[in-house]
Amino acid sequence: MIDRELYLPRSWTSDPDRCAAAGVLTEVEWRRWTLLAHALLAVIAATERAERPPPRGLIPLACNEIRALFTKLITEPTRRPTNPLAWSHWRRHHQRHARASHYCRQQTQLR
Repeated sequence: MIDRELYLPRSWTSDPDRCAAAGVLTEVEWRRWTLLAHALLAVIAATERAERPPPRGLIPLACNEIRALFTKLITEPTRRPTNPLAWSHWRRHHQRHARASHYCRQQTQLR
C-alpha cells in the first residue's frame, strides 16, 4: 500500500507481529476503510446534487472537492492559512468556465 508505506518504515510493514501489536491496519482492513470512505463521499456528492442544485456559475461538488473540504474544515481546522470555502467557490467557478471552454472547442472541431 502506498499510503501505509509513506508513514511507516519498511521494518514495520514487513513485520506483521509488530504491526498487530501497534494496531496498524492490515492491507485488507486498509482497503476496506478506504473503500467505505470513498462510498461515503459518493453518497454525500449524490445527496448534495439531488437536494440542492449548485449555485449559478458553479459546477456541482465532486467527491474530491468534498474530501478536500472535509480535510480542511474538520480534520485540520487549526492549520488554515486561507478560507477553504472561498477556495472551493473559486475552484468550482473556474472549473465551470474551463468546462464550457472545452465543450465549445470540441464543437468547433467537429464542424
